[in-house]
Amino acid sequence: MSPVIGNITRIMTRYCYMSIESRMSWDSYLVLESKSFVISELKFWLDNIANVNFKTLNQYSQSHVMVLSDASSIAAGACTVELESKNFHTMWKSTEMLESSTWRELKAIELALMSYQHALAGNFLKWLTDNQNCVRIIQAGSMKEQLQDIAISIFSICLQKGISINIQWIPRGENSKADYISKITDYEDWGVSEFFYTFINDLWGPHTVDRFASSRNTKLERFNSLFWNVNTEAVDCSTQNWSGENNWIVPPIYLVLRAIKHVIACKARSTLIVPKWISATYWPFIFDENMNYRDYISDVIEFKNTSDIFRVGRWKQNSDISDELSTLKARLPEYCLSSRSLNTRKKYQYAFNAFCKWTKIHNITPLPSSDYTVSLYLIHISQNAKSASKINEEIYAISWAHKLAEFNNPCTSELVTFVNEGAQRKLGHFITKKDPITPDILRKVVHTYGHLNSNLKDLRTVCMCLLSYAGFLRFSELVNLRGIDIKIYSTHANLYLAKSKTDIYREGRDVVISRTNLVTCPVCMLERYLKLASITSNSDEFIFRSVNFCKSDNSYKLRSTGPLSYTRAREILLSSLQSIGLYVKKFGLHSLRSGGASAAAAAGVEDRLFKKHGRWKSDTAKDGYVKESLKDRLSVTNNIGI
Repeated sequence: MSPVIGNITRIMTRYCYMSIESRMSWDSYLVLESKSFVISELKFWLDNIANVNFKTLNQYSQSHVMVLSDASSIAAGACTVELESKNFHTMWKSTEMLESSTWRELKAIELALMSYQHALAGNFLKWLTDNQNCVRIIQAGSMKEQLQDIAISIFSICLQKGISINIQWIPRGENSKADYISKITDYEDWGVSEFFYTFINDLWGPHTVDRFASSRNTKLERFNSLFWNVNTEAVDCSTQNWSGENNWIVPPIYLVLRAIKHVIACKARSTLIVPKWISATYWPFIFDENMNYRDYISDVIEFKNTSDIFRVGRWKQNSDISDELSTLKARLPEYCLSSRSLNTRKKYQYAFNAFCKWTKIHNITPLPSSDYTVSLYLIHISQNAKSASKINEEIYAISWAHKLAEFNNPCTSELVTFVNEGAQRKLGHFITKKDPITPDILRKVVHTYGHLNSNLKDLRTVCMCLLSYAGFLRFSELVNLRGIDIKIYSTHANLYLAKSKTDIYREGRDVVISRTNLVTCPVCMLERYLKLASITSNSDEFIFRSVNFCKSDNSYKLRSTGPLSYTRAREILLSSLQSIGLYVKKFGLHSLRSGGASAAAAAGVEDRLFKKHGRWKSDTAKDGYVKESLKDRLSVTNNIGI
């Protein structure tokens, strides 16, 4: 198909090929692991095969526009050459900064294309990038789901807007302008929370245009930005006529005075958010020398504490407390927020912000909200959600926000409960759990990688496997072990877990692992590894880190870096399992914890000790890690007298 239809054949068949390659044998049934994506690809060919199944032999198209793009660890940038030199720029979120360089480079292309799509519609583009992987992925797709999704998004934009891309690689030295843009740090970028915006919008809204924003922080569907951004209405808001709009203005400090003058010139209705800075050049344009506000200003509100949700509901009360109690009152939000872990708060904030954006589109107040509104929102997100966990996240986040403000919690109503259960049924799907690691598998790993002449790299693999298996360790618990957390005795080893998923108050947990003196003894292997790695009992460094090969003495050394990443640890485990002839798609890092738990259950370990050793809070969570053998399962019917 490719010689006629082109690279589209490779991009739009990736998930089909993934499913085909996942078969155990030629004659086995085809299990669609990414069912929705496979169906989407097949539907694409059903709808479009007649339109794309041709090629003009003498076809040649000269590029109309040249675009250069680049991505750094902090931002993405792009610029056009023939199109009035339009510059695109966006800062990465903290989570995006952790992605691979290929992901960031590919995402920069997608975001820049989305920003330019209307201006580039119907054009032939020459797109230049200094990342060779991006060229290959856009031309042929990727086996990695994240990268494939971006590639499909780029293809879809081009298809919708009639854009043809000829992507080419150029050396980094020839991509200097895009490289410069991608390294711009917007130190003037500041804003307000969704909670704060909602409060002000209820007072002086509805606002219609966010004048100083980007696609990442805009509070409104219509916005202006400093650079070209996805869905921006205009670049440089000072070129726009602000009259006839209710403008939301949160400008960089150095542009506050310019913004005020533009509001006056346009005679525009606006809400301006600025710091209380009496010596600033803009201050005389707000207040006169007697601290009376100017004639063109209708109202002023001063906020001494702008902490998110702590301005609504019960937080409006007790505003007239004494000075002695004001210091304690200021710490109330801090203590309330600390009732949840940082990661949980981030997840709740992200989910509740999404709810706020949806309510904003439909002119509904998000806080307090009604059970009817929440139910409609759950139906809305369930239409695009891939799993039921997304529904639960939204319910927890909305519930948490209402509890903090001491509003009636709409998520406890029967209506929300019924809608949630309906969504769970619609989104529920069969989950294939990874197989547990068995003692026989561990013996093979030790035989292959744990012999007397093993190097540091191989001993690291064996030690990680044995400790995870014996201690029922989660990945986060394993890689955060330090030398100072380990105490080795004649009969056992004691591992101190400073942080654990179920240890919400960070009291620490001790895990004891017995010295078995077998070939698979985790304590003996740990001693060998620590000795070879020169890790002492008072070392504050992580014991499982990346390694470097030293040519001078033909050995491996641990790097002075942070702990292994999840991806690298998983690669190490699967590589070792593949080398002993196992089908690695059946296993994951959780297979070690599950394997130890399953072996303990089969051996009849007392349930109380079993649960404590694995640090499970509930029997349901514990039982989810145990895979019973066929013999144990058959014992039920073998012992009921028939």
